[in-house]
This record gives sequence, structure tokens and C-alpha cells, in this order.
Amino acid sequence: MGKQLDSFCDLVSFCVAPAVMVYCAGFNTLADQVILAFFVCSGVARLARFNVAAHLVPKSAHGKALFHEGLPTAYAALLISTAVGQSWGNPCFRFLACVSSNNDRYARTQCSDGQ
Repeated sequence: MGKQLDSFCDLVSFCVAPAVMVYCAGFNTLADQVILAFFVCSGVARLARFNVAAHLVPKSAHGKALFHEGLPTAYAALLISTAVGQSWGNPCFRFLACVSSNNDRYARTQCSDGQ
């Protein structure tokens, strides 16, 4: 149950939130909405595949996976939210980029100036 809840949180934080940010940034035509829906569906497929195949990935002696297959949803969200936050320069979008990023170094360097 924990793996499924973690994947659901990843879906909301790293797939739906960046798609909403991009939509709010002005990508609201029908073609844009299709692309954003494809992004969210790709994230759903990636997370579902991870849940099903996680036990098949070779693990180290410490029990950690030796590699990831594909682009993790957190890095995809980091790329999208950073691009939106930096291109708009809007403090609200920048805050959302910091919240949706899962990188502590990014959050400390980019989000620590109070915006």
C-alpha cells in the first residue's frame, strides 16, 4: 500500500502540478491541453510501470536499485517547473517551482531569497 500511495503523491506533485503551472502560464489552447494530458498520462504510465516492475530491477547489497529506467517524474517536473518559473519571473510561479521540485540543493539556492 505504501508504494501505491507514494506513486499517487508523485503523480500529483510531479505530473499534475507542473501541467497546471504550464496551463496557467498560457498554454490553454486545445492542442496545448492535449500535450499536457499526454504528459500527465505518460507520468501515470511511468509510475504504474515502476509499481509493477520495481521488484525486477537488480539491487545492490544494501537493497537500493542499481539504476532507473526512463526519466523519473521528479526530474521531468523539475525541468518544467524551473522553465516556467524562470521564464515568467512571477514569484507565485517561482514558489510553485520550488515546491514541486524534489531537489534540496535547488530549493536552497533558488528559493531561499524569500520569493
